[in-house]
Amino acid sequence: MIILLALLDDVPIMTIAYDRTPLPSRPVRWRMRRLLLESGFMGLLSIVQTFGLLIIGMEWVSNAQWQAWITLTQEHLQTIIFLQLVAGGHLLLLVVRSRGAFYSRPWPARPLLFAVLGTQLVAVLMCGFGWVVTAIPWTVIALVWVYMIIWMLALDLAKRLIHRRLAGDTRDGFAGARVSSRPWRRRR
Repeated sequence: MIILLALLDDVPIMTIAYDRTPLPSRPVRWRMRRLLLESGFMGLLSIVQTFGLLIIGMEWVSNAQWQAWITLTQEHLQTIIFLQLVAGGHLLLLVVRSRGAFYSRPWPARPLLFAVLGTQLVAVLMCGFGWVVTAIPWTVIALVWVYMIIWMLALDLAKRLIHRRLAGDTRDGFAGARVSSRPWRRRR
């Protein structure tokens, strides 16, 4: 599963260079503290997202009432977490690619969008039909996707709030960077 996860994650990452995010008109100086703060915060929320689903899944496996609705085993839970990790990484990529809301312009470039959609389709089919992983019910796949979409909206809101909180830190709206008025002069 780890190798499959890496392969499915690499395809969209290779298409990032084709994306349509805005570029600054002048050279920028990166503000590493801000960049690390923002990326660390989004990473922490992503960890909460994954462990939240794991806790729900562990409760489901041990709860007789929930098992009567949909029977899940530890092997099913492994596949659920695999699907969440594949979807979570790609959805986070769509969230953090620009400072505005993920559903606003500029839209993702076609290569990036098709890479994300294609790898998600492959992951869903793998999980639904049991290709290389333990098959999980389609209902569970749909529930995982509902969970992921809710988290995508929450992550997007968190991203915009942290950008707004740190808004006085940059010009031109580029995360972690500030426009340098004299790119040829080094600061000491």
